[in-house]
Amino acid sequence: MSSSARKTTNRLKLAILILFALAIPVFLLAQHGGGEGMMNSSSPQVEEKRRQLAASVHKELDCATCHGESEHGFEKLDPVATCADCHQPQMQAFKGSVHAVSVDAGKPNAASCVACHGSHEVMKIADPQSPVSKFRVTEATCATCHDKDVLSPVRGLPRNFVADYRESFHGLSAALGDQRVANCASCHSYHAILPSSNPLSTVHEKNLVQTCGACHTGASNAAFVTGANFATGATFASGGVHYNPDATGYRIVDFVRVMYLMMITLTIGFMVTHNAIDLYGRLRDRFRRRKHAGALKSPGKENQTSEQPLPSEGDVVVSAESVSNLKAASKAEKKYPRFTLNERIQHWTLAASFILLVLTGFALKYTWQVPLLEPQEWALWRGFLHRAAAVVFIVLSVYHVVYMLLTRRGRDNLRAFLPKIRSIRDFLCSCLACFRLGPPSVADWKALIQMVKYNLGFAAAPPAMGRFNYAEKFEYFGLVWGSTVMIVTGLILWFETPFLNRFPYWTIELATAVHYFEAILATLSILVWHFYFTMFNPDVFPLSTTMITGEIDQEEMERNHRLELETIEKEEQQKSS
Repeated sequence: MSSSARKTTNRLKLAILILFALAIPVFLLAQHGGGEGMMNSSSPQVEEKRRQLAASVHKELDCATCHGESEHGFEKLDPVATCADCHQPQMQAFKGSVHAVSVDAGKPNAASCVACHGSHEVMKIADPQSPVSKFRVTEATCATCHDKDVLSPVRGLPRNFVADYRESFHGLSAALGDQRVANCASCHSYHAILPSSNPLSTVHEKNLVQTCGACHTGASNAAFVTGANFATGATFASGGVHYNPDATGYRIVDFVRVMYLMMITLTIGFMVTHNAIDLYGRLRDRFRRRKHAGALKSPGKENQTSEQPLPSEGDVVVSAESVSNLKAASKAEKKYPRFTLNERIQHWTLAASFILLVLTGFALKYTWQVPLLEPQEWALWRGFLHRAAAVVFIVLSVYHVVYMLLTRRGRDNLRAFLPKIRSIRDFLCSCLACFRLGPPSVADWKALIQMVKYNLGFAAAPPAMGRFNYAEKFEYFGLVWGSTVMIVTGLILWFETPFLNRFPYWTIELATAVHYFEAILATLSILVWHFYFTMFNPDVFPLSTTMITGEIDQEEMERNHRLELETIEKEEQQKSS
């Protein structure tokens, strides 16, 4: 080997030796916190941590208080052991908790002190921005681990407790801005979180009275006891508070949800289809009337000749178009009484309370806010308005029952509304009508089919219908049944504490599901069915005035209530004779 080659090799070896010598201290510093925690370090990361510390509750402490010091700089700390030096009461509560067991076992995502409180940016619990404040602990802290997408791959948990909380009244009201409702820590506590199977757990079935009773005054286990809870005597909110797909009660809830979704789809689909056909028939009839009027008018102009005598000054000439218009005007001008003042007041009271219930109810479900109102203020107003409208709705419902049963006018209307049950088919039709799945009798179904045939051009005339046609009976039956369901489930949700003293928790979930889906069905029925017949159909557009004036014109009577019109005309003839 030449001397130049040996020199090159020696230089290369020297360079490698120098790099190796420099790498050793860097490696050692990395093992002791990367050197970024040293007293003299001025890296951007360290400066940021110092700024966080200066703004935290630990601003009186220095770095060495927690990290300690060594010849290599600050040591990496054990969060639990380090925090225990100053926070003994909290550490005693933390020991033995599900989080402490996970930390000791070295499980991934195990929640230590810094996982919830943060490391350098620790805030006071009373600070609304703190991740463990009662306003943020659920979403900012618990949800970061207990969301299904986080823990399921690690622990194999099939249930998403966070999503379950978000869909509960507590979660919905908290999202709306209500600061009074329970969060995760309200029930599970902050540090001493134990499995629900542990008798010392705040969410053990025997302890739910004390835990829930902190907010739900009147919670008690000294009520009716049934089933598996007979031995323990624990009944309040029994059966598990969070959704459990394996529990029989929650399977019933799931079944009811599926049935409601099917019923809503079928009912609204039926309404849309019926109204589209009805709209086609009405527009066709209007076009035919105009075409007929034009046909009557045109021959007079086409066949006129100079030989025809001109009318003298005293003659009266009435064209075919004028005759047609006069007949239409006569029908429009002649009015028949339809609703009394009492009935109109009932209608508008129902409309006002229903609209307010819908708006304030869906505001909770979909977190609707009101401009210029603070979220907490709106949350309080929303609850008050919803309950006030519910009281009006209930009082009106009771009054309406009394009116229909104890007044002559009411009994006449009731006889006109109620179907004549002549067969099992009539009974089944009445049951289906309660669920808004058609009119309440076979005769009404025949009228519906006849009307569809007429609108499609397969029948010469529409059906002859009485005081209340199939569309009105269909809506009224749905209103009565829907109101009953909403009132019962609404009272259960309003007075949930005495109810939970006697029934397992899944029944509240059932009442909530029924209340919600019935509200959707009722709202869509009003928008699709009621608004079509009173606002959007061509014969009354833009608004039927029947519920304002209490009267109906002859043209609408002939189309929708021909049998009643014939009865009225016979009575008028008898009186005149």
